[in-house]
Parts: sequence; C-alpha cells; structure tokens
Amino acid sequence: GINAEYGASVVLGAPLTDCSLQADCVHFFFEGGDANGCGGDTRTVCMSWSETDNCVKASNDTVSHSCVAPGGLKTDSWASGDDARICQTNSSSISQVTFGFKDGKADTCGSSSVSLWGQTSTCGSIGNHCYGGQKTECLWTINLPVCSSSTGQTSGGNSDDNWTGPCASLTGSNVNSDICKCKPNDDKCDCSCKCC
Repeated sequence: GINAEYGASVVLGAPLTDCSLQADCVHFFFEGGDANGCGGDTRTVCMSWSETDNCVKASNDTVSHSCVAPGGLKTDSWASGDDARICQTNSSSISQVTFGFKDGKADTCGSSSVSLWGQTSTCGSIGNHCYGGQKTECLWTINLPVCSSSTGQTSGGNSDDNWTGPCASLTGSNVNSDICKCKPNDDKCDCSCKCC
C-alpha cells in the first residue's frame, strides 16, 4: 500500500513479530452455525491471515507457524488465506479460545486488541503456546459471544483448577492429544490442561 503521510510505498515481506503487526493481518471467523457460530452442541472457531491494506506481509509469503493453544501441533510455513485456516471445535458453551502465532524473531509480543462479535479479544503473552518448546509465540485470546442454546456451563480455561468445565471436543482440531489428556468426571469428560 501507499503511506499517505510520506507518499512512499510500504515494503511488504516483513515478519509479523508482534501483536500489533499480527493484528493488521489476522482474521478470526466461525465455520458453520449462525453469525456467532452457534446452532449446535459445538462451534468451530478459525484463524487465518492475509495481506490487507495495513498488513506488512505479502500474501505469497508464509508465517513461521501457528497453532491451537495451548499445546497444539504447529502449522509450519503457514500460508495466507482462509483455505490455510487453523480451526478448533469446542462445546458451544465455551466463552474463550486461544491460538498461538509466531513469525520472525522477537523478544516480546507487545499487546494489541481487536473487536470481534461485540467482544474485545487480545494478543500478548510471549511464551511457549504451541507444541515444540519455542518460547517466542504470541498468544491470541478470543472472547466468544454466548450461544442461546448453550447449557450455561463455563469453561475451566481461566481457572487454576483445570478439571472443571466441559471438555472441549477435539474433533477437527490440531490439539496434541499427547499433552492434553482427558479424564472422566461423573458423567462428563473434563480436560487436564487448558483445552477447555
């Protein structure tokens, strides 16, 4: 694009090292359901990226990697566009999901927020959010609208007690089952890590 203040072209291809750069490129959406992804017992939330007016990365380039967080398997050399989306399917009662995003080399992710579905979602928290031990991934925390068909149960994802809340359905997800175990709890299955 053209920078109006200086009249110069923006150089495309820079890595999306921090949250503010990622926010200009990242796209979150529901796969199926109504406008809020609702309409059944589960809903699928996806993340993709693409070159937009403010994105500094060219659409024919790739991002280092992304994942469903916490602990999801990495999608390396992540291509642009919705066809390369990464998705997670959870109970429709889940109110928050997380994704990991890494590109280039950074010591900090900074922070950024975006408005999605009438909710504020945030990026920050540099750390090891994907499977593989890298400590420079930025964490995107997406707050979801409530589904009217929801049972009213809430996730244990924000709790120190990871045995509470309904277990996320791992169908169609790249959550690593080796590090995200489930155990029976009465008549439901609950997660032992923050997948829920």
